[in-house]
Amino acid sequence: MKLDVTGSIQATSLAQITAPNQTVPHAAIYANVANGRFAAKAGVTIPNDTKCVTTTEVKTLVWLQESYLPATDNQLPMWQQLVPYFTNTIQIKSFRKTCSSGYTGNFVLDTIVAGIYVDSTQALADSIAYEALLADGPVNANNKGTCTMSCSEEGYKMIDEICTLGTKIWTGRQRISNLWYCTYYYSWPDGTQSATYTTSGAISPCPPPME
Repeated sequence: MKLDVTGSIQATSLAQITAPNQTVPHAAIYANVANGRFAAKAGVTIPNDTKCVTTTEVKTLVWLQESYLPATDNQLPMWQQLVPYFTNTIQIKSFRKTCSSGYTGNFVLDTIVAGIYVDSTQALADSIAYEALLADGPVNANNKGTCTMSCSEEGYKMIDEICTLGTKIWTGRQRISNLWYCTYYYSWPDGTQSATYTTSGAISPCPPPME
């Protein structure tokens, strides 16, 4: 589930806590934060005493689906009215831009900020956020990233700042046992040529005649 800009939940409600119709003391809130059932809000100190929380106070202490709370601010909520949710922690991952042959894409750091997705446990909220990051990250990398000419692939060379594919020149072939071995090099318009390469295959990978 995802929060809108006001912090409201944009989905069906999470399952309510099943508990007796009892008011809730601070100590119970404290214990349930400690065991992970509730998520405390940032910067708050939850009292560990027997005083019961009011609707107004509990909103400041832990993350809850407030639509289940009593309508009157100073009313004492029952356990069933404290329906928790957890917001995702920050999710960060790098994605590489996809580029055409001869070019290398850079990495783009993408982020899902904390507090965007919610669920009934921290793990589920973080999992939803991470899945969103995996879906959006490659798209954002392709939109925001850059491609740099690498010319690192076989047969390519930089000529006048252009990554240029040379012409493959076959120079010979030889059959040894059940394999053909062929040699070749690349030639470029500036008059240079590459080192000699060798390739092999059961079927001759080079055109005859090369003897």
